[in-house]
Amino acid sequence: MMKIMNKTEVTKNVNRNNSDHSILFEVFNLIIHYGDDSYEILREDTIKLLGQYIDVREPNIKYLALETMSRMQGIDK
Repeated sequence: MMKIMNKTEVTKNVNRNNSDHSILFEVFNLIIHYGDDSYEILREDTIKLLGQYIDVREPNIKYLALETMSRMQGIDK
């Protein structure tokens, strides 16, 4: 999971961006699903990445990041 989170980047190829980001957000969903049982470092990195995606200009990515961030707050720490 860390490799996917750290290696996903924005490229000029829109289709590649869409597929990479869909995989990345599924990793986020998996971390949310595991909740307290996931590694704390994964949860922290997820929050950092989501913060970066909230700042992008693309409204769909921004929406997904905000929605995922709101689901992250439900995980007890």
